[in-house]
Amino acid sequence: MLSRLFPRTFDNHYRGHPVAIWLFVAIVIIRLLQGANSILNTRFVAMSADAIPLDRFTPDASANIVLLFALSALAFLLFALQGLLALVRYRSMIPLMYLWVLLDTLIRRAIVFTHPTIDAGPPGAHPVGFYVNMTLLALMVLGFSLSVIERPAITRIEELG
Repeated sequence: MLSRLFPRTFDNHYRGHPVAIWLFVAIVIIRLLQGANSILNTRFVAMSADAIPLDRFTPDASANIVLLFALSALAFLLFALQGLLALVRYRSMIPLMYLWVLLDTLIRRAIVFTHPTIDAGPPGAHPVGFYVNMTLLALMVLGFSLSVIERPAITRIEELG
């Protein structure tokens, strides 16, 4: 497993299950859209997808929150660009990219959990962004697992033939 995460060289020879590549494509596209949309439509995304009640804050506080939100979105955009690079040129890097995005997502969840915030929704309800990110987390766990397991024998035979 460690040799899949940290290969001697990054090349375009992917060794995991093929389904993991397609899950990774979906995750990269979603992160690209999340990052770009959160940078271009920061205020709207913060208020709608993440239920941040910007209208309850002073204009200066609201502007600072929007700035921090956009800067945070840059990480999604940069991951997506790295993911595209891995898909196009360095496919052996995909298991490591899965690990990276999984760690990022889990640490973000831990930070959110340890720093509770107010939101605009009813008590106990989660904003739509929560459900999108939890679905992505499930896809990441599945994709990571598939990327580090041995490829099915039928796929290896097709490569040799």
